[in-house]
Amino acid sequence: MRKLKMSKLFSIFLTCILCLSFLPTDLMAMNDADTVKNGYYNESNTWVEGELDQALPEGIHSVNKTAVKSENDDNTYDITLEVVTEQNLSKLTKKSATILVIDTSGSMGDYQRLINAKNTAKEFVKKYAGDEPDSGRYLAIVNFATNTNIILNWTDVSSADGKASADNAINQLYADGGTNLHAGIKQASQLFDDTAIQDIESKNTIVLTDGAPTYYLKNCTSDINCIFYTHVTISNTRYHVGGDGDKGSETINDATAAEAKTLKGKSTVYTICYGASREMTYQGGPTVSAYLKNNIASEMKNAYDADDSDDLVDAFKAITETITSGLDGKGLSVFDGSAPFVSVSGLPESIVQDEEGFTWKLENAEESTEGNKKYYTYRLTYKVTLNADAIDFDEGKWYPLNGKTYITLADGEKVYFPIPAGQGVKTRYTVTYTDGVEDEEVFENQITTDLVYGAETPSFKGTPERTGYLFTGWTPEISETVSASTTYVATWKKRMEPLNKVPEINAEDKTLIVGDTFDPKKDVAATDKEDGDLTAKIEIVKNTVDMTKAGTYEVTYKVTDSEGASTTKTITVTVNPKMEKLNEVPTIQAEDKTLIVGDTFDPKKDVAATDKEDGDLTAKIEIAKNTVDMTKAGTYEVTYKVTDSEGASTTKTITVTVNPKMEKLNEVPTIQAEDKTLTVGDTFDPKKDVTATDKEDGDLTAKIEIAKNTVDMTKAGTYEVTYKVTDSEGASTTKTITITVKDKEFKADINKPDTDEQNKDTGSVETGDRTNISFYTSLFEMSVVCIAILAVWKKKKALRDR
Repeated sequence: MRKLKMSKLFSIFLTCILCLSFLPTDLMAMNDADTVKNGYYNESNTWVEGELDQALPEGIHSVNKTAVKSENDDNTYDITLEVVTEQNLSKLTKKSATILVIDTSGSMGDYQRLINAKNTAKEFVKKYAGDEPDSGRYLAIVNFATNTNIILNWTDVSSADGKASADNAINQLYADGGTNLHAGIKQASQLFDDTAIQDIESKNTIVLTDGAPTYYLKNCTSDINCIFYTHVTISNTRYHVGGDGDKGSETINDATAAEAKTLKGKSTVYTICYGASREMTYQGGPTVSAYLKNNIASEMKNAYDADDSDDLVDAFKAITETITSGLDGKGLSVFDGSAPFVSVSGLPESIVQDEEGFTWKLENAEESTEGNKKYYTYRLTYKVTLNADAIDFDEGKWYPLNGKTYITLADGEKVYFPIPAGQGVKTRYTVTYTDGVEDEEVFENQITTDLVYGAETPSFKGTPERTGYLFTGWTPEISETVSASTTYVATWKKRMEPLNKVPEINAEDKTLIVGDTFDPKKDVAATDKEDGDLTAKIEIVKNTVDMTKAGTYEVTYKVTDSEGASTTKTITVTVNPKMEKLNEVPTIQAEDKTLIVGDTFDPKKDVAATDKEDGDLTAKIEIAKNTVDMTKAGTYEVTYKVTDSEGASTTKTITVTVNPKMEKLNEVPTIQAEDKTLTVGDTFDPKKDVTATDKEDGDLTAKIEIAKNTVDMTKAGTYEVTYKVTDSEGASTTKTITITVKDKEFKADINKPDTDEQNKDTGSVETGDRTNISFYTSLFEMSVVCIAILAVWKKKKALRDR
């Protein structure tokens, strides 16, 4: 019988298991999507739900940040950071031709720059050579200062001898001279024409310089001035060296950039600005960093700034990985930022976090190979906990599980991680009031549950009373807000005979209306059998009344007698909503108007507003619309609006008709001017004795214009002068007069001596005839000469006749 029963139970158990197996998995366990949401930080540094859309640079296969809610704590999540880098194995064995173009100008001798550059260059050669001998890793090295030299021609450095040759060439570099970047680039460009490397697909140039170019190349002519130039010979071609070697110029920049275009057509050009990123190439020109990025490097991402030796190492490492292999990721760092309400734990001891977050340096990768790809996977796991008990924490909100997270590549580019978000649950607390008496029940325990951190501590309902004892308070002292589950125990003091009675508080519940004035002590009194009236000692220990909002509130009073016996009483204050009277809408008194163009229009004149409750509201009238234009005839609208103290408003629109103005006929002004007769040499004032009048404007003489004046007082003739005047209404008139200029009449007086005083021009202006003294004096003198000649002739004739 027992065996049969067990078999039956086992059958039922198997049936249950089978049924459960058909249930959907999301009913068997909580889906991660219910506890975690995926998102990212946008450009405004705000977390948003969704998928992070970004293009991953070469060498980064994937970055990810995931979260799983802890089974033991609703506010804790297990976080996993994962970075996967990749290398292209076909690229590892690929042939390559690379030129190192190294600045050896005098400034490279400062601060051990050339020493650092040589050490880093040799490390580059080592990594560039790879692990497979004779794999075709060709290298050439060019140095430039004032001149340029090929210190290593094309050599396969994947061989031991080739690598040794490269190191030996680098060791021979020394600093001296100016900066002829133009020459270095041209030398490199010529090297790429070598037939030995023409079949190699991967061609690269790495240019390292520590300052602005100060020399450039010019075509060398057979000019006698050629002897005064420094010369550079590249591929059997001789060039002048231009520039002074001390400072750069726009000409030097342009010539060097033009040469770089040729080099970029033959290879991928990388640049390293060593210790000079903020230095200007010339006054008013770009910085060295900007110049290299925009003019020398093939792309801006191929240009690196190295402020110190560590930066120099990073720059060469990034270039090497790009040229040879992609990324193994080792040595890169991930920054995981902090976020509100999130605390991090479970990090390895080697990772130190601060207020900003923590940095994880990639190491100990898991390696795997798929096809021609080699992958390096780095993982970091840790825990984050949401501080859900913070007062400002919202249980229904999704919070990002830490701040912005990104990996920084050697070239400074940042790759951002997706950021999961979770929700937190506040801790629930219980507050208990107990009498603290073991042998009897003085009052039932008052228990309040489901309280959260920061909530107001609930008060004890009623007054603790115990026969023969005085209530002296609670242990521990009641906290204003909840911070933990707490039991408050009543404390008692045995009464001393005679028994002191507890005072009484007389207070009744009240019903008020929103807006009423509430005095919590009004109509409240306290009495004590021993002390009498204790009204003055009443304390208000709680008052939640808000007279601006309808609701039910509590006021708790407390009074203590001289023996320390105290009592409390709580009343309920009900605040009912105010029954508002119906507010009538105000009215506006305004009539249509008819005006004439040019009239003055005051839109508020003769307009009034009244309200049944507020009275005169004229001062509060607003003009909501006014299209009136008193300069043009037409029909316009004016809309008025007024609002009373209760917010009720009304509008009224009137029509304003503007009629055209009946203008009087404007008469044309007249000009008073007469013809004149003058003599050559007289002074002529064209506006003298000329006036103008207008029926409407009066005297317009000052506005007379001379529209035409042909008078020439040096020649006899007939001339015209035309006058024009315009009145205030735009009416104008013209008048033309004739000016006759006559020759002067001659009146000679041979008996009157011809003195300078008589010939003097006094400058006075006369009209009519005036004797031309100079003319007639000359005529007189000629006559005298003729008479004298005639007399001499007669005398000679008389002598001959004898």
